[in-house]
Amino acid sequence: PFAIQSGGHMPVPGASSIDRGILIDMSALIEVKYTPGDQMVTVGSCARWIDVYSTLEPHNVTVVGGRIENIGAGGLILRGGLSWFSDKYGLACDNVVDFEIILANGTLRHDNASNNEDLFWELKGAGNNFGVITKLTLRTYSIGSIWGYSVLYV
Repeated sequence: PFAIQSGGHMPVPGASSIDRGILIDMSALIEVKYTPGDQMVTVGSCARWIDVYSTLEPHNVTVVGGRIENIGAGGLILRGGLSWFSDKYGLACDNVVDFEIILANGTLRHDNASNNEDLFWELKGAGNNFGVITKLTLRTYSIGSIWGYSVLYV
């Protein structure tokens, strides 16, 4: 038996590990590449949201991504992905335009709305049971200043 580990932040014991098996560590897949003309960003499945946001900030754009900066992109998106922008743009998984995936037979392919669309829709929030995600391409959105605050009721 084997397991794939992206960021390893899943709070369920054994969910991002394996007992007496092979653990495939994907932590080197952290590239973040923004393409301004397409308004898309391609991220490695283990890229942390802080790295995604830091890459996009100089371009005044953002993505529908994690609310906690040290969580990996792949794990969050494969489980749906709540974001500070979800009320406006949907879940993080709704903003994926392409998954680069390695299937069980070793085939590397791209799943999107026009290519392998059945698996493309299944990957959006369905978890990691269909293959190994290596890259995700996400929509970006223009962003201005953001103000936030916390309120504590005692």
